[in-house]
Amino acid sequence: MNDLKWLVYLRQAVLVQLSSDLGMSDRVIFSGFVPTEDLVLHYRLVDGLRKISCCVFNLNE
Repeated sequence: MNDLKWLVYLRQAVLVQLSSDLGMSDRVIFSGFVPTEDLVLHYRLVDGLRKISCCVFNLNE
């Protein structure tokens, strides 16, 4: 699974740092905000999709 890449439509400093801390920064692409009309183009790039519409991270616990 070394060729697995993650495309994350969010760019939070804590997630960028976490990917670095886990040694995954070369496999995670943080695109930031993508307008709704462009999402279909992005979805066509992937072999699999895991959509999370809402999540809250509390990494301090």
